[in-house]
Amino acid sequence: MPRVDFAVDPTLHDLVFTADGRDVTLYEDDADEPDLIDQDAGQMMASNAGEWAWDQDFGLPFLSLIFANPVPSVATVEGLVRAKLLERPGITSVPRMSLSIDRAEKKLTGWIEIRFTTGTVTKVVV
Repeated sequence: MPRVDFAVDPTLHDLVFTADGRDVTLYEDDADEPDLIDQDAGQMMASNAGEWAWDQDFGLPFLSLIFANPVPSVATVEGLVRAKLLERPGITSVPRMSLSIDRAEKKLTGWIEIRFTTGTVTKVVV
């Protein structure tokens, strides 16, 4: 049985409603898996570890590691991102990525290739 989750607009970061505005859109079958994996990975990449009260491990340790002193190498950050993504349901591998860290602006940018049980998605990190 596939996972079920609310569809979240990737630009507005708000729930997606049906055309008539009466119902929330759900990801609820195997055809939705690419969108669900993309959404889940994006939410994890945009969250600071400890930010979600109900899951303190969800997200990346932006403040405590990625933008901390001493500054970690890009390879260290890529290893951490890969490990955190592989903890997410449905993700089978993270074969390639290219990340850049702008410490002055506190931004992590680049792209990540994510493979899951039925396909591959390339996630842009902004």
